[in-house]
Amino acid sequence: MIPFIPVRTSPWPGQSFFLRGEDVSSGSIVSYPPDVGEALSTPEFPTEQPQAREILDPGKPLDIYKSVMTKKYADFTGRTRRAEFWWFVLVNLGFYVSLLVLAFILGSISDVLGGLGVLLYVVYGLGVIVPSLALAVRRLHDTNKSGWLLLIGLIPLVGPIVLLVFYVIDGDPGENQYGQSPKYVS
Repeated sequence: MIPFIPVRTSPWPGQSFFLRGEDVSSGSIVSYPPDVGEALSTPEFPTEQPQAREILDPGKPLDIYKSVMTKKYADFTGRTRRAEFWWFVLVNLGFYVSLLVLAFILGSISDVLGGLGVLLYVVYGLGVIVPSLALAVRRLHDTNKSGWLLLIGLIPLVGPIVLLVFYVIDGDPGENQYGQSPKYVS
């Protein structure tokens, strides 16, 4: 019995990569039955995409964060991409952690400075509530769901998990009742 050993072959001159069929140690080529060889050599990939559209660049994380905090501060209409949503969440989390560390460092120096650090943390938290809610509503709109589904998050244990699933799934590729897809250019 011949062991399963990778094979070196090349469709382009001067280049090689490994496939099944060649015993590399002895240099001999292993022959497989025709159906196995055909299955290995002819992958079945679609030659065309169903809709050839250009995908928009999601941008840099801090640019996305700045856009959500300024231009789209209280915009509850339209749709937003997964990338925009998750980059905002990541940068926002980074700011929260940074402010919390700053509050602990200032608190270790003086109680007054610690209070100032906590005040900065609270002011930032209050300032980011509206854009976070607006972004979450637009993300739900991208999956063709009403923004009122945010209230599901109030259900203990199950609600946040359901919202997480809604945030993770891909949006509708075409136009839905909330507008054109922000991911694709038509």
